[in-house]
Amino acid sequence: MWPLILLAPLLAVDLPRPLELGQDAVEVTLIEPGDPDARRRVSAIASDPEENLVLRLRGVEADEDPGASWEIYVASSDEADGDNVPALAGILSLYGAPPSAAFVFPLDTAVVTGKPVGLKVIFRPTSGIVVDGEPVPPTVRTSVRIGSIRLETEEGAAIR
Repeated sequence: MWPLILLAPLLAVDLPRPLELGQDAVEVTLIEPGDPDARRRVSAIASDPEENLVLRLRGVEADEDPGASWEIYVASSDEADGDNVPALAGILSLYGAPPSAAFVFPLDTAVVTGKPVGLKVIFRPTSGIVVDGEPVPPTVRTSVRIGSIRLETEEGAAIR
């Protein structure tokens, strides 16, 4: 039996319409650089061994197999940050997913390694194929829509 993990909302990103992922990379600001309190709170949760910070995507849909996956990176949203190296948080793939799927990606390591400024998530399409050490560019056949994006924290220990 799998343990049940409860997640508590921490921060929701208002999307006026579903976010569309296509052939180009898409960036979404989670925490503005001018909101140091939110960034400190997120960093504290990510650094706490008793809690886990996660990125939850809900309402993830495509009309057909999109033909690509998306690497998900987390980075500083401060454009003046010259050391802003995105950290890979996971890969979004709809292969075999239900018509409307939800995904959860742990962010602890990605957030702890960043500076205490703003935070953004980057969705970058990938084919997942490498030939002779070089990645094959993706061919996105149809876009993927994301209904909601939230930062959440794990609440308590596993329940049996």
